Amino acid sequence: MPTSDPYETLAPYYDWLHEALTQDLPFWRHLAAETGGPVLELGCGSGRVVLPLARAGLAVTGVDRSPAMLARARARLADETPAVRDRADLHAADLLALALQQRFRLVLVAHNTWSHFDDRQRPVALAVARRHLAPGGRLALDLPNAMRLLDPDRLPDGQPIEQGRFPDAAGDGWIVAHAASELNASWSRYRVTWSFTSVDAGKPPIPPASVTVDYHLIYPHELELELRGAGFRLVSLLGDYDRSPFAADSERMVAIAEPAA
Repeated sequence: MPTSDPYETLAPYYDWLHEALTQDLPFWRHLAAETGGPVLELGCGSGRVVLPLARAGLAVTGVDRSPAMLARARARLADETPAVRDRADLHAADLLALALQQRFRLVLVAHNTWSHFDDRQRPVALAVARRHLAPGGRLALDLPNAMRLLDPDRLPDGQPIEQGRFPDAAGDGWIVAHAASELNASWSRYRVTWSFTSVDAGKPPIPPASVTVDYHLIYPHELELELRGAGFRLVSLLGDYDRSPFAADSERMVAIAEPAA
C-alpha cells in the first residue's frame, strides 16, 4: 500500500460516504456462515463488514493499518451488545506483514480494498492470506470489473461530482463531498480525488480537505494467474453478490479461492 495513508483524511467522512453500501453484506454473511468461521477481514476500515458478521453470531477479526479508521470501528463496536463485542476483534497492523497466531475458515477482502495493492504487493498479500487460512478455509476477494471500467461509454472525465452532504462534527453546518475520477489505462490505475468543503452561512468555511486514492485495475486472467502463483485454486468467479457467474459486463469481480492440493 502507499506509504502515506489517504484514509487518515477520509476517516471522518467514510461512514457517511458509504452508508448506502449495504448490498454486499448478505453475501458476506452467507459465505461466512457456510465456512462456519472464524473470519478474518483484511482492510476492515470502520467495521462496515465486521459488525454485521459479529451480529450474525460469527467470530470475526478485522485488521487495518489506519488508526483513524480503526478508531471509528471501535467507537461503533462500543455501541453494540456485549455478545457482539466479544465476537469482534480489531487489530492495527500492516496487512503485508501480518502474522496472527489464529487461523481462519474465511479470509475476505471486501469492496475494492484489494485494488489498493499494486502488482508487486499482491503476491505478498496472497501469501499472508494463505498463511492465515485454516485447513479447508477459503479466500474471497471483491474487486471492480476492470473491463467494465474501460467501457468507452463509462470513462470518467475528471470532473468533480457531488457525492452527498452531511452534518459537520459540531452539528451546526454541512459538509459537501465531491469526487473526481480519472482512468489511466496505460498505468492500469483508477484515481479518485475526494474533496470536502463546509457550508454554513453563519460561519467562515472550514478549509477544504482533499485526498487522492489510487485503485489498481486487475483483469480476470491476471487475478487467476496471481492466485495460482500463490498456491490457490480459483473455485468460482462471480459477477455480483447474487452469485451470478462473472461476465465481461459484470459490475463486480468476486473471486472465491482455496489453497491448491
